[in-house]
Amino acid sequence: MKRVGKVLKKKNYLLIKLLAFIVLLTICIVGVISYFKGNVLPLIVTLSEATVKTLAINAINNAAHMVLDSEMTYEDFVTITKDKDDKIQMIQANTVKINRLTRDLANLGQSNVEKIEAKSVSLPLGAFTGSLMLSDVGPDVELPLLPIGTVLCDFSSIFEEVGINQTRHSIYININTTIALVLPISSVPVNITTVVLVCDNIIIGEVPEFYLNSGNNGGNLDLLP
Repeated sequence: MKRVGKVLKKKNYLLIKLLAFIVLLTICIVGVISYFKGNVLPLIVTLSEATVKTLAINAINNAAHMVLDSEMTYEDFVTITKDKDDKIQMIQANTVKINRLTRDLANLGQSNVEKIEAKSVSLPLGAFTGSLMLSDVGPDVELPLLPIGTVLCDFSSIFEEVGINQTRHSIYININTTIALVLPISSVPVNITTVVLVCDNIIIGEVPEFYLNSGNNGGNLDLLP
């Protein structure tokens, strides 16, 4: 009986040690993860964000260069109707053409962003300490980039008074891109907004107050469909 008791006691002791080790290991892992997210992660994101944005902007600019035709004119997208006294009555957008252009740019931009997947960001090993002083120390560590979500596009129009009875009307495509920086224990999304000028024109004549007062970023509100 004593021998059985000693065996049980020894097993219980080993079990307690194992449980204590598991608890201690769990605490250490949670502590490391918390430290990484609170101190290391923000530094890595700061150091990597410029590289990520440069890659995304280049991808979007290449798409815009392919989609936007240098021969496109303001008249291709907007029709200005005047009365017999040469006063502006209506500014009508060719929304079908604008929406087609926006869709094509989004699709090609998405395709270009997906090609970034093979690229990576190089960071010194010291950056993983969370210290700015050590951020440039040590060999480089490659962090892969993974595109997520979609490239979203919409268009906006801006009216600006540039002189007496002179108004500049500009149409832009706003491109919102999300790229995730993949890290050992998490991924951090980086959002990039790019604005591409489609066309602009100086309108000679008095522009109705409705257009001028509808805001700088009017989108469909500024243009009659």
